[in-house]
Amino acid sequence: MQKILAVSLLGFALAACDAGGGSQEAGDDDIGAQTGRIGNDNDVMREANAAAGDVIRAAGDCEAVKAALPEARRKLDELAAKIQTETGKASLGALRTRVDQVAELCP
Repeated sequence: MQKILAVSLLGFALAACDAGGGSQEAGDDDIGAQTGRIGNDNDVMREANAAAGDVIRAAGDCEAVKAALPEARRKLDELAAKIQTETGKASLGALRTRVDQVAELCP
């Protein structure tokens, strides 16, 4: 649970510092637009953490990991399309990496 919280906090902290780099539309770089993208990514990361949490919490129980893994990966793939900032993409990538690490422990 602490690892999930740490990843979440890291993601939120990074998102708060995000300058909105990457795929912005012309004229869409004002503070309101940036704040909107960051808020969106925070909401998406809450969902992503919830989806990955079932796998991460079950790290000691391979049967539970195997049961939760397909849905967690599906949900993370779905949420990836909703991320709007580079920082959000990096945070989601870190969460995916953690899910993959847990999955590797359960062949």
